[in-house]
Amino acid sequence: EQQLKSDIIGRILAVKELAKRKDDATVKQLTEIIAADPHHRVKTEAVDALQQTPSEAARTALISLTAQPDERVRNAVAVALATILHPDAHAALVKMAAQEKNPMIVASIVNSFAAWPQEDILPFLKRPSYQNMVASAAIRTLRTQHRTDAVPAILDALKAGGFPARELGAALTAVGALSRGTKNDTVLEFLKTHLTSPHRAVRTAAASALGELGDLRAIPALDAIAAQQNNPAAQPAADAVGKIHSLQNTPEQNIEAWKKVEALQRKTEDLEKKLEGLEKKK
Repeated sequence: EQQLKSDIIGRILAVKELAKRKDDATVKQLTEIIAADPHHRVKTEAVDALQQTPSEAARTALISLTAQPDERVRNAVAVALATILHPDAHAALVKMAAQEKNPMIVASIVNSFAAWPQEDILPFLKRPSYQNMVASAAIRTLRTQHRTDAVPAILDALKAGGFPARELGAALTAVGALSRGTKNDTVLEFLKTHLTSPHRAVRTAAASALGELGDLRAIPALDAIAAQQNNPAAQPAADAVGKIHSLQNTPEQNIEAWKKVEALQRKTEDLEKKLEGLEKKK
């Protein structure tokens, strides 16, 4: 108790000690600390302590903290709730995402929706945010959920622009992976146009995305990039060509290849036995 009234270091250490307890009385005390302590570092430490407490009381306490005025504390609450796979925690995050103004917090929440496939992620593709942080999070989540039906909406978001090079690159790779085997002309041409982007990260990602797509029609464009010695995308383009060829194998071809490998293994084993026999005769 006395340590909770000391300097910031002392208060943080006191909260760490409280985190070792898992009873409801401690949950109440931690909640009061979050409400009353003047420093965000102590508050977030208390949020972490609640996250480590596997009880209904701790979950209820975290849900009650979603409207904390300090953004750093709200972010900690969102992260904590995301680790709790409970309908009440998820419902609180849905409500929080609808009301939250900080794009970093919203993006963190959208990332957590990957574990909830029934959640509609598509509206977040159109939600304005700094450097499209929210839309980028939505694309990551849609890829994790393997939402192939979301490709047209993702393309619309990307065509609208506003994505930093790194996030655009990740989105291109997601589009390629989600469109694999579809022979989608729109996706193919969209990815090919980014092979000549002025941004290195986008060029290399576009090449990798075409590899994920697995469309043989992309090979001429990739070969052209692979032949450019000074192009950072040359090696990713060559790798993409190899991946496209590997994706063409049918299940029957794969089975036949495994049969050949097994036959080779048997021959190797027979040869080893013969060599052992020769060694013994010596």
